[in-house]
Amino acid sequence: MNFSGIVTRAVDAMFALGGEFVKMITYVRPPGVNVLTGTVTSAEVRVTASAIVPGYSPAGFSVPHQSMRHIYIKAAALVAVTSPAAGDYIILPDGTRLDVLDAEQDPTNVVWGFDCKETPGEDYGDLTTHGSSADHGDLTAYTTGEDYGPLW
Repeated sequence: MNFSGIVTRAVDAMFALGGEFVKMITYVRPPGVNVLTGTVTSAEVRVTASAIVPGYSPAGFSVPHQSMRHIYIKAAALVAVTSPAAGDYIILPDGTRLDVLDAEQDPTNVVWGFDCKETPGEDYGDLTTHGSSADHGDLTAYTTGEDYGPLW
């Protein structure tokens, strides 16, 4: 019995029939050392892939912890990432960043399952110098126009 082939067909069917739960995500392996896998990444690795991102449990009850997500990605889509693990993160289409807490591959090596937590670690800007519209003051001595009176 070709169990891997059966699982592959079942996973393909899940992705084809997933509807609103199948989303295009970006899986990111940041540069640096991952102490859990022992891998060193010199440059950031980004992979765009389809993933199943359920918002509700199969019975229709809402997920108790909305900040926790269980995401499933085909293993073939993540071949560019060696040993996905905690420390990586996933970006949803709406820009939400999910930190990977745990990653497990099924015994047939067809699909990866990720336990993720929503994080406020989004990118809020860059390191360019501010312009005059963003300047809220400087370190020069105050003038009478800025003086609000004595403190006593």
